[in-house]
Amino acid sequence: MNHDTVSRSDTLEEANETPPQAEAPEPAAADDNLVTLAADGESPRLSVLLVEDEELIAEIIGEALADYGYAVHCVADAQEALACFAAGERVDVLFTDINLPGDMDGIGLAEQVRSADPALPVVFASGRWAALEGLASLPHSQILRKPYSAQRACDAVEALVASRGAAFSDDTEDNEKPASRVLAG
Repeated sequence: MNHDTVSRSDTLEEANETPPQAEAPEPAAADDNLVTLAADGESPRLSVLLVEDEELIAEIIGEALADYGYAVHCVADAQEALACFAAGERVDVLFTDINLPGDMDGIGLAEQVRSADPALPVVFASGRWAALEGLASLPHSQILRKPYSAQRACDAVEALVASRGAAFSDDTEDNEKPASRVLAG
């Protein structure tokens, strides 16, 4: 599948190589957060918020998920992820490392966003295997032990999508799912 990768601040028109307007914001640097759009300009199948502070892992997994047809938004910590939810960005699957920089880890992030959307699918990844043991029984979750392959990451997301079935039906108008929200407090 052919995809164009554009920075978060780019618009769909810019992704299709339409010249920017004078008042348009400058495109973000190449290493900024990424959103992947289908090359044909259609809305991607589903959106994955990838929370990973290791740039190389985020790049590899983000590209693999994009190759599967997902829109992928990469952020490096829980606060950036919460800002995405607060802004009403579409998030169909949360894919988070457990060990994140800052005051909140991936477990805390998942707990907070699930307070507003208890059925939000979450992929938890970590090199600390003991931290993953307690998460194995959580509903709508997949566990990945580092190191893992890009294929295993894609399989985990696909398994969550398959388990949600009708919730991710392509029959909805414009393939939209209501944006997830984080409750204040």
